[in-house]
This record gives sequence, C-alpha cells and structure tokens, in this order.
Amino acid sequence: MALANEAPVLREYRLADFSKAAYAEAVEALLIDFEKASGKPFTPGPKGRVALKVSTVAGEGLSTPRALVQAVIIALCKRGYAQEAICIFDQSDRHLREAGFLPPLSKGAARLFGRSPVYTLEDMGCTDSQWFYESPLPPLLPVGSSGANWTQMMQAVAESKRSYLPAFLFFDVDFWINLPVVMDSAALGVAGALANATLWNATNTARFWQSPSYAPVAAAEIAAIAELQNSLAFTILSLEAYQYVGEARFNARYTASEKRLWLSTNAVFLDYAMLGRLNFCRKKKGFAPYEPTPRLFSYAQAIGLGDYEGGYVISVLSK
Repeated sequence: MALANEAPVLREYRLADFSKAAYAEAVEALLIDFEKASGKPFTPGPKGRVALKVSTVAGEGLSTPRALVQAVIIALCKRGYAQEAICIFDQSDRHLREAGFLPPLSKGAARLFGRSPVYTLEDMGCTDSQWFYESPLPPLLPVGSSGANWTQMMQAVAESKRSYLPAFLFFDVDFWINLPVVMDSAALGVAGALANATLWNATNTARFWQSPSYAPVAAAEIAAIAELQNSLAFTILSLEAYQYVGEARFNARYTASEKRLWLSTNAVFLDYAMLGRLNFCRKKKGFAPYEPTPRLFSYAQAIGLGDYEGGYVISVLSK
C-alpha cells in the first residue's frame, strides 16, 4: 500500500490483445520499470516464496484473467523463483474451481495451477488464531442455541465478530501481489484493489457487504494493518473486464473492457480511477452513478493508505 505522503503513481501498459504472450510482455515491461524506479529487484528473499491474491468471487466471466496470472508467474520465474514456490490464493475453493484455477473434482484432487499450489483461507496454516480483525458489527444470523449455556453463547458471539486474516501472507512469503478485478458495490462504491486485499482476503466478511456503514471502515482498517501493508508488493489490475452494474454476480451485459494493464502501490488511487469509469458506464446506460464519492476513499486516505485525488500516470506503451 502507498503511504499518504507519496504521490499516486499508476504505470500503464497498453495491451495488443488479451493473450498470454501479450500479458507476458506487458507484465515484464511493467516490472522492469518498477524495479528501476524503486531500486528493488524482485528476486528470491529469505522465504523463497510468493503469493498471488486473485479474485474469483464473481465466477469465470469476471475473475482475474488466467493469462495474467500465468504471465506474472513467468516474470517471477525469470527472477529466480521456482514455479512451485509461487502460490495462488483466494477465499473460496468453489470459486477457484469455477474460475479455472483449480481443476474440476471429477479430474482429481490435485490443487495446482500448472505447477503452482492453490490455497484458500480454509487450508491449514493460512490463518492463525492470533491474527484477526474484530468489528462490533453483529453476525447476519442469531448465534447460539437453546441448549447452550451463557459462557458458550458469549464465546460464540465474540467469535462471530472476528474475521481471521491470511497470516501466511505476513510470515511465510517474501511478498504477495494483489491481482483484483473491478465491479460496482453498493457497500463500497467500487470493489476492486482494496476489496480484494481486505474483505475478500479474510474469513467471516459476508456481514460487511450487507452494511454500507461498516464495509468502508472495515476495508480501510484491514488494509491499514501494518503486516498486511508491509508484505504487499503492489497491485496489478487488468481492465480486460470490469462490471459496472450487478456487483459480484457476473452479467456480460454490464461489463466493459479496455486493453490496459495497470501497476501501482496505491490501491486507493487505482479504485478511484476505476470509480470514474464505472460511473461513466452507469450514466451511459441510464443507471445512477455512485455519488458523492463513496466514504471508502476518505476513510482510506485519512488513515494513511494513500491519496486518491491527485497523481500522475507513467505509460509504458506496447511496441
């Protein structure tokens, strides 16, 4: 995540198409440019592992492009990582299968994308009982049963307010890369880079999506957790498909596409740039835009996640 006193920088590569070869060329160019500017090569560190946080919640039609993920793996392998040390990660086993990052169960139990292991928050070691985000927002359904005693009831209520974090991203990898897709959201305005790194990167977060009051606070506060910030290298966002109506249910009628690939350390700025695109498309189709600016952005900026109103673009053009 970017710091509040850093100018938002967005690197853009204009894709020839959405093929694996085009993505590989784009990712390599963006990484080279970023490494030169930051002075930080993405070569293996002490852990020798990397995680790629994909987005699959909306299904195959609106998930992180597999060709992009393959391109990132190729770029990291060029820098010395073994493919087996680059893991793919998301919330749901079912969604990962629907999006093609895991094979159908009928084809066996192998949890691999190519030779890269695929994990979810339910896998042993991905979360830790000591690392959670706690919110006063109550659970969606009443907790407890008629046979439970008071102590058990209180423990259940306390547990229902905890969202367990992907602790392995803090301690078990050299860094992780955020690979979101963008869709509209009644709770956040735009569900993209910040959402993929936070509300879709922890357990027990369904309750936030039902609350426009709590969702922006939760997303900003989770994003501000130092361990999560420090281990996140950057976000790469493909504009191959983004959805402006329908939220996390894919609807091809309300998707747009641009041959652009963005890289930035400022997830707040990325989401704000996409909010303008979502609102443009919504107005064009006769839907109300998300106005005024959703509170997610002011909350995120206030707690030091980065500016969103200024910034500049560094374009790395295709050949």
